[in-house]
Amino acid sequence: MKSTTRKLIDLPDITLKALQLRATTNGISLKRYMEDVLIKKSEEHLTDEQLYELMLMMYPDGQEKATEKAKKGFSRSYQESKGS
Repeated sequence: MKSTTRKLIDLPDITLKALQLRATTNGISLKRYMEDVLIKKSEEHLTDEQLYELMLMMYPDGQEKATEKAKKGFSRSYQESKGS
């Protein structure tokens, strides 16, 4: 079973009403609908710019050191992109 985390969020009433309508239309609970939407959104492909922005939020000081494997992988992909 996958581990989960419970989060308490605040949403505007109009947003909850719209989500409830969509959930009802799909024949599922509001909770289940919100979980499904968030899971699908989290699985969407991110652009390089989005990944970089996320990385800056997660590691703002840039102090995370790359592993040797990561360095070699980056170096290899960089060389391939340069046609070397």
